[in-house]
Amino acid sequence: MFRNSVPNAFYDCVAFFDDRHGLAVSDPVGGKFPEGGGSTWRPAPADGMPAATPDDGALATGTCMIAHDRRHAWFGTTGTRGGAGHNPQVFHTADGGRTWSAADTPIPGGFRNSVAWVPGGGHTAVAVGPNGSDVSTDGGRSWTRFDRARLLGVNCLPGAGCWAVGEHGTAARLVIRHP
Repeated sequence: MFRNSVPNAFYDCVAFFDDRHGLAVSDPVGGKFPEGGGSTWRPAPADGMPAATPDDGALATGTCMIAHDRRHAWFGTTGTRGGAGHNPQVFHTADGGRTWSAADTPIPGGFRNSVAWVPGGGHTAVAVGPNGSDVSTDGGRSWTRFDRARLLGVNCLPGAGCWAVGEHGTAARLVIRHP
């Protein structure tokens, strides 16, 4: 069972490497994103986390973080609330959550709720949010808007394709047309 030992923490998302190891991330407290993990759910040392930008946060979707191979995990931030200021960021760990790096995202229009890798798509990812959907074919270095529908979550699985959900029961399937 998880017991929050960080005052004022609000945990937004959780991701698991396997059935016993995972990470949880909170909105910033004291200028950093608190995170913790493991079967005992203890907070990770704050010195391994880059400083948060003022008014930044993670989106409380539960799925705002993805974990891979017991070492790598990524989570995204909202950017400066209200759309002015800085771009959202993507935080990455390559050592199971002990240390993190942060990079600005080039996603146009700012905030996106959810992002997923397209199975079999190489470096292709899709991101959805309240003011549209974008696709990247170069591992996230550049993004192109392809739809303006308000979608709030996306997931892609081999053999099932990519599906997104939105308000009022909206469901959408990504159809990829190859030339």
